[in-house]
Amino acid sequence: MKKFLVVAIFVFFLFGFNGSSDAASLIEDLKTFEQSLSEWVTNFDKLEERFSDFEKDLQTREKQIADFNKSVDSIKNLIADMNAKVDKVEKMGSASGIRDTLKEFEGTLNVFKRRFSEMAKRLEDQEVKTAVLGRIYDTAQRPLETLM
Repeated sequence: MKKFLVVAIFVFFLFGFNGSSDAASLIEDLKTFEQSLSEWVTNFDKLEERFSDFEKDLQTREKQIADFNKSVDSIKNLIADMNAKVDKVEKMGSASGIRDTLKEFEGTLNVFKRRFSEMAKRLEDQEVKTAVLGRIYDTAQRPLETLM
């Protein structure tokens, strides 16, 4: 802008001596040129603002699209999980599903029975050991009773 003013002043002095009518028309032309140039600059500034706004909008939309895609993926996963659960419920509702469930429960009960029988055997063994230790103690105490 400063260069333009320097050139305008130089042209004004250069043609200022030729005649006042030429100088006035030249100054008028320079003023219109300056106005159009300033309008161009303001238009470029507005265009730059619009481009920056457009870029911001584009970035926010890309982020929204990424979030939307993540949500869609999570919904697909939930649907797959629900389908698997529905299939499992359908199997449980059928006769074969009930039989399978009962067989699994029977296996669990068999494990409990086995554990309880093992515990009962251990308890009986402990009772026998206690009885034997009691007899050994009684036997060990008899010779001492005769001495007393």
